[in-house]
Amino acid sequence: MKEARKFLIYILIFYVSFFLIAFLNQERIENFIEEKIKDGGYFFVFFFSFLMDVLDQPIGPEVPGIIGVLFNLDYLIVFLFCAIGSLIGSLFSFSFGKYVLSSKIGILCKSKKYNKHCKTFKRYGNISLLIASLTPVPYVLFCWLSGAFKMKLINFFIYGIIPRTIRIFLVLIAIKFFL
Repeated sequence: MKEARKFLIYILIFYVSFFLIAFLNQERIENFIEEKIKDGGYFFVFFFSFLMDVLDQPIGPEVPGIIGVLFNLDYLIVFLFCAIGSLIGSLFSFSFGKYVLSSKIGILCKSKKYNKHCKTFKRYGNISLLIASLTPVPYVLFCWLSGAFKMKLINFFIYGIIPRTIRIFLVLIAIKFFL
């Protein structure tokens, strides 16, 4: 029990630290992404979209896509690379939760103190993931939790991957036709 709590505290500290570093350097990170996409094109749209859904930080996977569209890359190909990168990144994060965090969370959920939180996520996990996939709420964290609480993969696709892909598509369409 103590080891599981200790492990999750370390993960949380790492998560918060990484998020804060990324948040404080958001402009610098976006400039770096812009530079790489300008030089490398579609590959870097894919690569950074993947990273955005693996590393939890305040930049969504549509940002590399937006940059690609602004550099006059074909918006449908950009969407394809962005969506595939996001899909693979989301599945990676889901798997991290399922195979790394689930045993630790399972131990904590057996305790009376954490059981209520576990039941809450199991009850509202689908809608929480849907909200995270469509809004600026930290999506990667919800991918981890979805895996850790053993959400069915089909539900993960329905409430996470498909809405995320629709969001990316709508953002890229808006950029292409309204800017």
